[in-house]
Amino acid sequence: MSFQRRSEVQYLKSLLQTLFPVIVAAAVFVLITVTIFLIRSEDPGSFSLQDYRGQYYINVHNDLHRRRLRVEIEKRNFPDRPEGIILDQSISPGTIVEPRQSLRLVVNQHQPLLTVPDLVGTGQAGISAALERIVIGDQVYSLARGSTSYVFDDGVPDGTILAQSPLPGQKVDPDFPVDFLVATSNAYRGKQITPSELKELPVDLAYEFLLRTGASFTIKEILSPTRPAEQGRVADARLTGKDQYELDVFFQKPSAAFASGYEQETVEIPAEYRGEKMCSLYHYPESDPQSRKAIFRQKLSSEKATVVFFRRNTEVLELRCENKVVSRKVLSPDFSG
Repeated sequence: MSFQRRSEVQYLKSLLQTLFPVIVAAAVFVLITVTIFLIRSEDPGSFSLQDYRGQYYINVHNDLHRRRLRVEIEKRNFPDRPEGIILDQSISPGTIVEPRQSLRLVVNQHQPLLTVPDLVGTGQAGISAALERIVIGDQVYSLARGSTSYVFDDGVPDGTILAQSPLPGQKVDPDFPVDFLVATSNAYRGKQITPSELKELPVDLAYEFLLRTGASFTIKEILSPTRPAEQGRVADARLTGKDQYELDVFFQKPSAAFASGYEQETVEIPAEYRGEKMCSLYHYPESDPQSRKAIFRQKLSSEKATVVFFRRNTEVLELRCENKVVSRKVLSPDFSG
């Protein structure tokens, strides 16, 4: 082998020895990068949901994101609890969940709560002015105007507000919607209810609407809300006979009962009162029985009746048939705030 040839071979060997560590390092880097990409691009499998209650949301945000959960935040205001702490979760700890499953967290948020004004008995012309300017300190807040439903009532001036939801005095977040039931002298418009008029109404307003027209109803199905704003609202309504309706209602029972919130209850109708006897179901604050409000007043042929209603602090749920108290249950919050 010539001297020149040997020099070329020696040069190539030297170059290969120099570049070999670099090539190996580059290959390892590419392999690691591809592995990380594949891991991150794959959804984690099903897993047991942990208990996030009592933890700060900021501390669990990354874990929730890593598990690909679709998180919705519902804000509550409890001044005696730390801001940002998770108060409740829509899925119970230990439940097996899948990636991209929806999870609603109730997070304590120290923001001003607005008191819903009392507009019952006033004219609907003043709704906007009452909701659009609510002053707290040097800040101006507002509530949203929700739906307006009309029912026949010739005993009050046209346009008089007969009922509202949320109830007067209730504490809500800024921009929370307020729905109204308003009197009309137009018998054609206000004496008959179409199912579409009941859809998306808060159930307490839907009950008032049905009571005032003499209609009866049954809750056919309870559906899980897909967002917090649906809780306690009518998901769908169907006319099943003359002045008889079936309602589907959005409701999900929280793991803890707050100072106020929607409740689902089933009441039993004694056999002797089924069919032709008039039964009425009321709820009222335990401290004020005179303020009782009817959920329904109708003849029931079934053994049980399911209702969803808004409870304010400690309330009594009372069933009366033929003006006799048939059952009475006290419902209390787990903690106030």
